[in-house]
Amino acid sequence: MGKNMQLSLLYVVEFTMVAFTLLLVVDGRRMIETPIVRLDIQTNQVTMSNGIVNVTLSIPYGLVMSISYGGVNNLLATQNVEKNRGYWDIFWNRTTSKRARKKFLGNSFEVIMDTENQAEISFKSTWNASQSDELPLNSDLRFVMLRDTPGFYTYAIVERLEGWPLVYIENLRVVFKLQQDMFHYMAISDERKRIMPMPVDRETGKVLDYKEAVLLTNPTNPDLKGEVDDKYFYATDNKDDRVHGWVSSTNPPVGFWMIIPNDEFRTGGPYKQDLTSHVGPTVLSIFVSRHFAGDDLVIKFQQGERWKKVIGPVFLYLNSNSSAMDNPTILWDDAKRRHYDFSTRIQRLNRVSTTRRCWILAKRKQRLSVLD
Repeated sequence: MGKNMQLSLLYVVEFTMVAFTLLLVVDGRRMIETPIVRLDIQTNQVTMSNGIVNVTLSIPYGLVMSISYGGVNNLLATQNVEKNRGYWDIFWNRTTSKRARKKFLGNSFEVIMDTENQAEISFKSTWNASQSDELPLNSDLRFVMLRDTPGFYTYAIVERLEGWPLVYIENLRVVFKLQQDMFHYMAISDERKRIMPMPVDRETGKVLDYKEAVLLTNPTNPDLKGEVDDKYFYATDNKDDRVHGWVSSTNPPVGFWMIIPNDEFRTGGPYKQDLTSHVGPTVLSIFVSRHFAGDDLVIKFQQGERWKKVIGPVFLYLNSNSSAMDNPTILWDDAKRRHYDFSTRIQRLNRVSTTRRCWILAKRKQRLSVLD
């Protein structure tokens, strides 16, 4: 377990450094005239900035309170309280009948890296046996910002220690809620991109056979009258869920995109369906869920069972183009290209990591043979 964890963390470090190197080199020439990455640490919050985007998180909780980009002070839902804008959360239980939802809230804050080219910060939460009603899981939420990169990365390290009590994990995800009056155009795939209803349209509509399906009876956009909105309409196979998000109606328009490089840290396999973006406006990346499958995909940890896993990274990518006023697919196409770059880097790192793992195993075997 320790070896796997060490390699996983090495993978993340390699990923961020290679990503940075590729981003700052164009046609063989290094772009050196770019703003540096900065951390502004206050008593109750920390802001990561690189001259393109500013991301503010709460200390010590690790909640994303503000994302500033493209002249917009905050892309996140300012009508929500600060703890309900950007967060990691989990649905869990200790019996099959009692389910609880918990946001991952750190109880300590740490700077992992702070250089001109890269910043990484950590928000850790540690469980102890006296917390009998709390989720028996340690968490370490990481946020990474690179120089000359319009966005940021996030991943989580989750862990159970030996001897800890039984627990079932039903759902684990990262969530971002955007400005309601700003984001109206959503893109999930080349075939599914469109103007979306507002949250108020669901409130004034007619709930059908289940609460997620709502008939739009008096929507703010009359063109949508008579349609049914249902977040499950926008579910996607894991193998196809690589980029999705929203485009704003601001001038110039801003795109907010969730980019997922691969399925290595998601349960259920390539044909498992799950939620993506939906009315809110909400942007999700789901790593564990029982959607469309039921209890078979619940992670069931027995009494005393150890576990440790790195989940992510995912990339929150921001873009803008004045031409997208008339054609928002310009930003969608750009986000797809960015995903290709991201996934290509990950594939390269997989090859590097495989070579390194083989080298480590060969060295270990060599040492054992000497001891024998």
